[in-house]
Amino acid sequence: MAELTKLTDRLGDNPGARIVTRAPQGWMSRSFEQLQQDVRQKVAELSHRGLGALMRVGVLACNGYEWIVLDLALVSLRCESVALTSAQLNGDLEALAADQGLAALLLVGNGTPVSRFAHLGWVVAENARGPIPLRAGCQRQADSEWAIPFRVFSSGSTGTPRCIAVPRSGIEHSIEELKDTYEFDASDTLLVFLPVANLQQRFLVYAALWYGISLVVIEPVHLLPALKETSPTLLLAPPLFFEMIARRATRSLLLRWMIRTVARARIRKSGLFLLGRWALAPARKRVLSELGGRIRLMITGMAPVGRTTLDVYAALELPLFEAYGMTECGLIACNTPRAARPGSVGRPSAGVRIELLPDGEIIVQRQVPLTERYVGIDPKICAETYLGQGKVATGDLGWFDDEGFLHLMGRKKNVIVLGDGRKIHPESIERELVCIPLIHQAALLPDGHSGLACVVHAGDLGSRFKKAARRELERIVLEHTGQGLAHVVFSQEPFTPQNELLTQNLKLNRLALRRLLGPQGSTVARKQEE
Repeated sequence: MAELTKLTDRLGDNPGARIVTRAPQGWMSRSFEQLQQDVRQKVAELSHRGLGALMRVGVLACNGYEWIVLDLALVSLRCESVALTSAQLNGDLEALAADQGLAALLLVGNGTPVSRFAHLGWVVAENARGPIPLRAGCQRQADSEWAIPFRVFSSGSTGTPRCIAVPRSGIEHSIEELKDTYEFDASDTLLVFLPVANLQQRFLVYAALWYGISLVVIEPVHLLPALKETSPTLLLAPPLFFEMIARRATRSLLLRWMIRTVARARIRKSGLFLLGRWALAPARKRVLSELGGRIRLMITGMAPVGRTTLDVYAALELPLFEAYGMTECGLIACNTPRAARPGSVGRPSAGVRIELLPDGEIIVQRQVPLTERYVGIDPKICAETYLGQGKVATGDLGWFDDEGFLHLMGRKKNVIVLGDGRKIHPESIERELVCIPLIHQAALLPDGHSGLACVVHAGDLGSRFKKAARRELERIVLEHTGQGLAHVVFSQEPFTPQNELLTQNLKLNRLALRRLLGPQGSTVARKQEE
């Protein structure tokens, strides 16, 4: 069983493993033995500067080597770390620190200048010298067992992000379950590029360090060059990334037809399948090269992935598998090389029991819960998610097929009620909308009391192509709902966490997207927030 308290000591058992990051001067590679030495030095530095066991410390970090070192040092010191996002620094930071009981806030990397918070002495750079001024009134946590070492924030896809307490036991069991699920070993290299404030990223990193798997840790902007420079074997990324790669590989109509035919061929040894496989060999080689040439397992989730995208990777015989999870309960279900069904999110993962309520809501119960509770939330609201006995209400709707694969319909809170009382799940329709050529992202939203609207990000469209794209949007929505679109907005910029059209976990921020619809959309968004 993985033990966080022994994680730094274990680094020395895997001298062949390395961690690669992007530094200002270029790519930097260090062995796990060097990482171990740097962590121990950082522990000594932080102790000398005034940090000690059971202090609650905020961390705002960019993806990189410095974050790994600091995070492991805080674990070694038995501090309780609170992972913050840059968006939280735009609010009342003093109030946030008081709510969380922070002793200090450490800034890692070049993302946020410390000078911005000069009036708050307890906000410091992690690599600064001298004592760390502790926040007035802060106290060591009354947790002699160091049972709750982490606090993280939910994605905020349905409103304000909520702070979540993460017990040590939950992280340690997740590390064990990941290895059992995906069968990775010391020959693998895992690439991590999603925000380090994401809980999923943290236990992926810990799993790699525990099992001696080489790591590549980068900021999203360096993803494409990192794939070619570091040749990872394992990659977790949102559907948007895989869709972008798929679009590059399928520009001609003939190629798209060939891919669809090959991907859905029922008889894998038929002449048509074998001919298509031969014809697609150049495209496979090109895409595999973009992915670094060694990829053996790609996992996607966080948002619905289009069937067309899955078809591309299936036809090119590239290992892309859809999974399903959430911050509150970790990995819930997944497709794997041993058992996969396109269109589903897989079977329940190791240690997970799934129950479906009469309305289809997914209730998850883990042998060892990944998270414990919301922090600073009304107990009645907390009880809507944390049901007791280790059960978590996901707020997602789903169903099982006859072979035990879970299929998602969408979020309960995202269900749109039409004028005739019918309920539709926008996520399933959005999967079809992003299959339209030149449509990169799409959100189907309520418009007024009973209408439908769509916000899309597309390629550089002239007026003629924009009209054609709108007609195709209208056709698909009408086909699925029997109702046309009252409003279509073409966003000039992609949906990203930076413009808040995506959450930090890369899910559609529907409240923000509704505001792009103008007064009617803003009214709906305000009602949703209330």
